[in-house]
Amino acid sequence: MATNISNGKLERIAVAAVKAEANKPSSLLNANISEGDKGISFDGEILVFKDHSESVDSLIGKVPVQVKGTLVDSFSQGKRTFPLGLDHYRNYYNSNGVVLFVVEIL
Repeated sequence: MATNISNGKLERIAVAAVKAEANKPSSLLNANISEGDKGISFDGEILVFKDHSESVDSLIGKVPVQVKGTLVDSFSQGKRTFPLGLDHYRNYYNSNGVVLFVVEIL
């Protein structure tokens, strides 16, 4: 496993992976996830649309997201755990939830 990757680079790789999935031609998603300057407990949001127009009247809603990148020797199968502080859970609860992406990087 490459251990000389900075946390900043891991996060950039992870955010790029989430954005790549949202940008697939068949997707009805628009990922607004910033790199580097991130908010407390949340890295951005994903807009969800009912059609490909991405117009105002097509917007179904937005989902707050948190993206974590982690180095692995092999991809996980089944359940995946990732440690977070209790304060993050409180923020997620108070904001009606979050989608947590844990992106594994070989």
